[in-house]
Amino acid sequence: MTYVVTAVSDAASLEITASDGTKRSVRVFGITSPKTGTGCHAAETLTWATATLVSKAVRITAETAQGVSLALAADGVDYATAAIQGGYVKYAAEAASAALQEAQTAARQASKGLWGAPCLGTIDAPAPATPTPPAPSPPKETTKPKPEPEPAPEPEPEPNKNVYYKNCAAAKAAGAAPIHRGEPGYRPALDGDKDGTACDT
Repeated sequence: MTYVVTAVSDAASLEITASDGTKRSVRVFGITSPKTGTGCHAAETLTWATATLVSKAVRITAETAQGVSLALAADGVDYATAAIQGGYVKYAAEAASAALQEAQTAARQASKGLWGAPCLGTIDAPAPATPTPPAPSPPKETTKPKPEPEPAPEPEPEPNKNVYYKNCAAAKAAGAAPIHRGEPGYRPALDGDKDGTACDT
């Protein structure tokens, strides 16, 4: 008998309707699905299962007390195998199916779906929160070192007011001529023309 999938609660829990209108809730045997809303990779798994099954025709290929095995009517693909190969669900060991176990091994080696980051094979807990990177700290203000004060210029030595030249010849011999008014050694007696410069001739 062919059924049409009308609703998907998670990848393993379906509502199906037979061609005579009979509705059934079935559990897919051999797979464990992430819990919708809480399991890691749950949203991706539910999206895939909904797109793969809802409004599609399926056939029940086996039925046990633990659940049913489904094949897509369009191409005969086993639904549980496709779900495990895509990394959407995990193989349930109680199924004791070598084919399903091989499909899971291939998905794990390829890090598909829930076998990749961040789930890494965990489906019964939410995905670990991605740590928020710390906000960049404002750049530190670099305080320029205060320039060292320039040393005060050394005061020029006071002119020696006790310098005395007997005459201009003596001033010239000492290399001091000409002598201006206010300079050491100047005296009016040496400034013949009284212009403020002594021994200028």
